[in-house]
Amino acid sequence: MNIGIWIKIQVIKSSLTIKRIINREASVILDIEQFRRLIEQWKIEKQTIEQFWIQFNIYMTEQEEEFYSIFGEFTETDVGCFIRKISLELRNFPEFVNQVVSYLCIDYKGENTGEFKLYFTLDGEISDFDLIMY
Repeated sequence: MNIGIWIKIQVIKSSLTIKRIINREASVILDIEQFRRLIEQWKIEKQTIEQFWIQFNIYMTEQEEEFYSIFGEFTETDVGCFIRKISLELRNFPEFVNQVVSYLCIDYKGENTGEFKLYFTLDGEISDFDLIMY
């Protein structure tokens, strides 16, 4: 049964934006406060930043040539990172894999140089990540 629901929740600098597209076959009630509590309970912000630094350091050592072509004379104190959004996503139509995804922006010397995405199962476990450098 294809219900055709797509819900995206974005937490952007303490404001919450909800976009909901629902077809005639279903309706959804989403408790925003419950989602906020889930974000706090799972420590998504803390885990995202910790996992970013782990993966970033692996990238720096395993992809050294590429790393230094992007960052030049690298200084860790010049790296800034912040959570851009946290989303509840229904992906892989039509099976729908439900995930919570945090998006972290990576700045280096004031310029946006990449993005780190951390994927969580609906049990709060980390399932995957993407480290994307521009």
